[in-house]
Amino acid sequence: MLSRCPAGGIHRAPFKIDPAYQPDDGIGRFLCSTQPMVSMSLVECGLDVFLQTDMQAIRKKSLALTDLFIELVEACCAEFPLKLVTPRAREFRASARL
Repeated sequence: MLSRCPAGGIHRAPFKIDPAYQPDDGIGRFLCSTQPMVSMSLVECGLDVFLQTDMQAIRKKSLALTDLFIELVEACCAEFPLKLVTPRAREFRASARL
């Protein structure tokens, strides 16, 4: 199967200086050129939003999500031999400690 990319798709060894095109054996054969500009612009938007965040709010949310996860695992997986390895006390958990 050939790539529909006009440039011929991605070379098996993209950084090898070789004038003969050798298509990738896997899905990489269907990639074209560089990172699509649309996805790069979405990353930029995501970073713009992140710059507006407050680390204290992120920390608060992180702790709440971990508490909920621990609660749900203990409730739903009590029959399995699971061991909590993160500290139960919030003040001893890492993540975005400030």
